[in-house]
Amino acid sequence: MRRFQAPSLPSSGPVALVEVIDAAQRAAAQAEIGHTPAPNLMDTASEEWLVDVYTELDLQLTATLH
Repeated sequence: MRRFQAPSLPSSGPVALVEVIDAAQRAAAQAEIGHTPAPNLMDTASEEWLVDVYTELDLQLTATLH
């Protein structure tokens, strides 16, 4: 019967358990952040406004806005 029982692991206490859970949550959050695309903060109206400002100031646009 003993060979079917799981070996007992040394008990480290609740603090160790909390640390393991915390580390797993941090790793999951970092993975999620790493796979989240950057938001597009520039909408069409803002792009058009910038083109108007550059035109009024007679500045040359070096990048193509989409």
